[in-house]
Amino acid sequence: MVAQPNLVVSIKQPDRIQLVMWPSLAQQRNWCQKTRQAWRVLTSGGDHAEQYIQKGIDAAKSKNDEDFSTALEQLRCDIPSYATAEEKLALELSRILPESLQRDLSLVKETRMREGRPALLGRQILAWGLRRYNRDEIRDRNSARSAMTSLRDAVRYQPPPRSQFRRLLQAIESNLSLESADDMSATETLDVVETLLEQVPDFAAQLELHRETPTAQRTHDQLLDRIRHLVDRDEAKQQRAPQEDAFKK
Repeated sequence: MVAQPNLVVSIKQPDRIQLVMWPSLAQQRNWCQKTRQAWRVLTSGGDHAEQYIQKGIDAAKSKNDEDFSTALEQLRCDIPSYATAEEKLALELSRILPESLQRDLSLVKETRMREGRPALLGRQILAWGLRRYNRDEIRDRNSARSAMTSLRDAVRYQPPPRSQFRRLLQAIESNLSLESADDMSATETLDVVETLLEQVPDFAAQLELHRETPTAQRTHDQLLDRIRHLVDRDEAKQQRAPQEDAFKK
């Protein structure tokens, strides 16, 4: 990697970095080139600055989620003179990300804060955004994922009360039984189920308990078991109610 320029003079950074709108898949190569150039200008870091950002772009292409998670943590800023620029890049990327990714990024930030992990900064958000966007765009054809997205939107519009949890559970199980669900990784499946259930206020307490489990040990089946338990308990209570009333008479 090209060494960072050993600048003698002090150069004031621009107040912000300005990036063009988030690219489609077809525009991504050109967008990444412009982003490297914008970072170079922001930091006055020359070729070193461009190669620094390129590491984030390359990390987005990791073979699997486990490799990407490792690469993401390794992208933390390790150049003190880039620290302020990283904050500026993070703000700009958060501004131009598609709305769906902005929401997902907010959840990631909250999760990392609760777990005591450092906040994602510019280069990390760049890698995360590219990977997440490309994966979602490529998998938009996945009928199981699309069905879960539609269900999430419906639940967000009208969250079901606890009395309707059986119907909600049946809808989730039906979507995940589609053949295309096999194309989703365990991490993706857990993510879509968690995101959906975050829209259900009556399930909030159970979701908090679920998140007390270490991240590596969480599964979507365990999360759905929490709904099943509530449904079974409520139905058993309803069945006992007539008998209890009879004894009271």
